Amino acid sequence: MKSKILFFIFCMGISGAVSAQSPVLFGVRGGTNFSGAKGDAFTKKLYVGFEVGAYAGINFIPELGIQVEALYQQTRLSTKDYFVNNGTGIEGGNKKLNYFSIPILARLNLSSEFSLIGGPQLNVLTDKDKYLLDNRNAAFKERSSTWVAGFEFITKSRPRVSIYGRVAWGSKIENIGDGTDAKIIRMQLGIVLPIIGNEENRRR
Repeated sequence: MKSKILFFIFCMGISGAVSAQSPVLFGVRGGTNFSGAKGDAFTKKLYVGFEVGAYAGINFIPELGIQVEALYQQTRLSTKDYFVNNGTGIEGGNKKLNYFSIPILARLNLSSEFSLIGGPQLNVLTDKDKYLLDNRNAAFKERSSTWVAGFEFITKSRPRVSIYGRVAWGSKIENIGDGTDAKIIRMQLGIVLPIIGNEENRRR
């Protein structure tokens, strides 16, 4: 239900912005994904992965816009040698999880070069059966939702690329270790390359 409401709001917003002849933007983005997990079965260290994808955006007014992205993200974390009697333990060591993620983000343009972004993100694990618990169930959830918040800063180079930084939180792992939920932590840093529409149009 929540995803249907978000999709409806997004479609209505896009329709209104198009009728107002707001600039439409499209481009690609990519960067580093620092990730780890907070829970009894996991080490506290952050590991380096990556993310790549594309975005499409539009402005309602010069100060406010919305964008949707399609991302492929590699999330890395490490589990301890953690075994329990109820079968919810997992073999220790480094884990690589590949997600297809769809963020739907609001954009607040604070100046001609700096914006704040934030909103919900849907994550789908592409290899859910790669890691199994002692009871042979999948160790990680196939679908999860997170919140994303961050910034984008337009450089003065040519072409006018953007640098972005983000934090994503709220994605849960079920039934590992003591049976309680553990949360994945992600922090991203990367660049945005516009293909259609100049990045400065986000502020016009």
